[in-house]
Amino acid sequence: MVTKLIIGWTLIALVLLTGCLSPEAQGTTGDPVLAPATPARPSATPVSVALDEPPTPSMTPQVRHTPSATPTLSPTPTATATPTVTPTVLPTVAPMPEQLDVRICSQTPQQFNLWAQLGIRPLSALRFESEELVTFEGWAQRPESPVYSEATPKPGPIPWPSSRQLLKGGQLDLSNGQLSPRPLDVGELLANPCDQTCPLEVIGQSPDGHWQLVQVSDWLPEVMGLWLVSEKTIDRLVHYVPYAPEWQWAADSSLLWLVYPDPEFGSYTLVARLTDPPVIQRPEPGSVLDTYGHFLAYSPIDNAALSVPSYDWTDEPRDEVSTIPLANGLESISAIQNVPGIVTISWNDARQSFMAQVVTTNSIQFIEIPDGTTWSIPEETLKAIIPSLVDVSSSLPIGLVATGEWATSASGDTLALLPNPALLWVFDCAPSG
Repeated sequence: MVTKLIIGWTLIALVLLTGCLSPEAQGTTGDPVLAPATPARPSATPVSVALDEPPTPSMTPQVRHTPSATPTLSPTPTATATPTVTPTVLPTVAPMPEQLDVRICSQTPQQFNLWAQLGIRPLSALRFESEELVTFEGWAQRPESPVYSEATPKPGPIPWPSSRQLLKGGQLDLSNGQLSPRPLDVGELLANPCDQTCPLEVIGQSPDGHWQLVQVSDWLPEVMGLWLVSEKTIDRLVHYVPYAPEWQWAADSSLLWLVYPDPEFGSYTLVARLTDPPVIQRPEPGSVLDTYGHFLAYSPIDNAALSVPSYDWTDEPRDEVSTIPLANGLESISAIQNVPGIVTISWNDARQSFMAQVVTTNSIQFIEIPDGTTWSIPEETLKAIIPSLVDVSSSLPIGLVATGEWATSASGDTLALLPNPALLWVFDCAPSG
């Protein structure tokens, strides 16, 4: 399984190394090099600009184990639910609807180097706020010398595998092509997991403002990591600072969806039901929500997840997308849809829809599920951007972008995507015919 992924990464890297980045896009960062492997998101295009930052530790996938319980400083006990797998009859597989609305993205895209201009890579979220404004959050390198007060104990060594990272916001104004920083959409800290001055940041907040995701970095091993806090509870979700985690809050603030990498066993999915006290759930290894064998996407509107097998790592049909309504637990599949050629899946904020990335014989497509609206980048356009590309099906067998790294505007006239963690492409797309 690992061999197949390494072969896929190497293939995409060889293509994009020679033609993906224009001199203008590379900026001052040097020639493109292979990006470090990130088990949480097996990227379809692991090519990146050279960075002056410590590399992410190399990870060797091993046999998965269920993560052990982590300490909590919660003033109230946290209910922990143990998922139970109940045999059910799977729904009938539905065919993909006819593609009646197809947008062709045939022009050379605008290119923006997020690392060179903002010091950000990779992204944790990408969305269109309007037809002319793209916003995002992503990770930057933490300063080497954090400032501590005299009353704060001297921090000890950073426990491996914690990452030195700081979340930053950014935006792209398409009306003038300007990239600029943007403040994170969070409020004042609701509760301090350290119970004293310590290096922490609020990196996420629920829509109602009653819950926050807090990162504690460069600190005592028993306190470092990701915390879920409210005015009443403080719960440690991850006992280290994971590299580039991804999360979403349910629109009704009833749930936190979190996917984070593990240096030995790939990555994990965590679902926190925001009750009093919160209920923390983790899918069983090998289940439909296990990130080790699946690409996942979450809908904050429907409070449901989509799951598609990742490459050939499982015995499940490769073209089938499963819908898991999280209100029914973590194992119940309510629908299955056939999407030929699918490689990854994502959620698109502007149109509030799931989107599949599909590889065809002569294009890369992004298809809305379930209605079939399609954005297509023709092979001719890709060859103009990537001169070394031979053909789509053999050169880009696992797609052009990783899960979560594309979005469209509400009208569908614009498609933004990241062919590598530091580079943003923006296409103008027009209806076919």
